[in-house]
Amino acid sequence: MTGRRDDRVTPFERHAEADFLRGLSVLTGRRFHERARGCGRLKAKRNDGDREMSGKREMRKIILGVLCFALFLGGCAGNSRSNGKKITDGYASSNPSELPPLLSTNSSTDSPTPPFSGMTTAESPSKEEIPTIAFKKEGDGGTLAVWWWDARILKREKEKEAYLEFLKKNSVNTVYLCYPDFPQEEMVAFVRLARQQGMSVCLLSGDSSFINKDSAGAREVVEKYLLYQQSVPQDARFEALHLDVEPHQREDFNENRQQILQLYAEYVEETAEIVRGAGEKLEWDIPFWFDDYRVINSDGEEQDLLSLLCDNADTLCLMSYRDTAQEILAVSEKEIVLCAETGCKVVCGVETHSAEGDHVSFMEEGKGEMYVQMGEVYGELCRRMGQKNFGMAVHYLDTWYALKD
Repeated sequence: MTGRRDDRVTPFERHAEADFLRGLSVLTGRRFHERARGCGRLKAKRNDGDREMSGKREMRKIILGVLCFALFLGGCAGNSRSNGKKITDGYASSNPSELPPLLSTNSSTDSPTPPFSGMTTAESPSKEEIPTIAFKKEGDGGTLAVWWWDARILKREKEKEAYLEFLKKNSVNTVYLCYPDFPQEEMVAFVRLARQQGMSVCLLSGDSSFINKDSAGAREVVEKYLLYQQSVPQDARFEALHLDVEPHQREDFNENRQQILQLYAEYVEETAEIVRGAGEKLEWDIPFWFDDYRVINSDGEEQDLLSLLCDNADTLCLMSYRDTAQEILAVSEKEIVLCAETGCKVVCGVETHSAEGDHVSFMEEGKGEMYVQMGEVYGELCRRMGQKNFGMAVHYLDTWYALKD
């Protein structure tokens, strides 16, 4: 056979090994530096047997393989950029001179994000960098709530624990939980568990049919709620009955708007008389445009629908679904003013998923931007409401949890 023997070391191999290990020494210190000093003296000598030489051949193959991968990795890393910082494998610096010598300092701006899971950028944060709500401070007097519609999760321990941990990390202190049957034993356990995490629980229910005079559903919800509150210890009770009754969801709303809103107003007053009359708190979800309508109250007098709601609620939770702080505050202005005057709590809600347009939810913007906008609204509410009777709520848990960062 002709050609060089496999046990020979070429000058390229010798210098490549030396350069590679010198580069590693920058990253890992003296250990590789000592090995690097000996690399230049590698020689092709036969030993008494083939075992030692075979080991050297395998070592050269491994080193050359790692060298090729390191050079490829360095080229990709050097070509990536995030907010002015060069990204390497576990090494970020705003100063190119601080980069390890084996890695490229090419600062091309049009290269894609490097396809390595160990590399992170501002646009693709690591798990430790996932945004969380920071504007809610302990003792600031505000509510931070979430709608929790799917009670089936309560029976799936891992999902339930993951959701509660997520809410705790985001400073949530109130859960609007929809549990149609709410068996007493399960509900007692969950309310107590939530309280241990610093969260109160409101029973969430509602349907547009509740406004009908013969609605068995509306009557049953109130009766079961009051029975539960009277049957369990104080630490297992709900914070309030939270009703999401939206008359505008009826198919005939556009044709019979005034009549339907009148039925709604009567239902609100009747429910408040029973629930608040029993010493319990009552909360209503409402759209932000209810301030445009007037109804006849139980005294036979004409009254703004929004004013009637304030008179018959402990909390008004606005579906102020917009994706900027300015717009959220603008659509909620009349409600904020009236609640400040009457002492009713006002909670501004944000949406995380919607098919009604980009401006309605934060589905397009993601968690980080939503938290920024929420923080501005929260601060303004705190200022205007005198650090009490205010808050924000996120609709709803499942889509919030899955919302992009």
